[in-house]
Amino acid sequence: MTYFINHVHIRSNEPEKSAEWYSKFFEAKIVSSKEVMPGTITIGMQAGDGSCRLMISSQPVDGSDTPALPEINQLGLEHFGFQTNDINGDIEKFEN
Repeated sequence: MTYFINHVHIRSNEPEKSAEWYSKFFEAKIVSSKEVMPGTITIGMQAGDGSCRLMISSQPVDGSDTPALPEINQLGLEHFGFQTNDINGDIEKFEN
């Protein structure tokens, strides 16, 4: 199976300033900017050959009480998104 990092997702209290920093030092380009959840902006960026994206999101305005999503209240690294060519095989492998 082949794996590679599809994207890195971070949370920032100033996503626009974070995006400026990545643009300045890594020549990353903003490819999208949208409200994903009410009051939460996500900026999508690409650097280099564009094979790995950077997603920068703000925190929800009032936080989240959803137990499954505590990471949206934290700043910094939220997650790495891996891509695979066999998701069903990987699920089986990881469950055993």
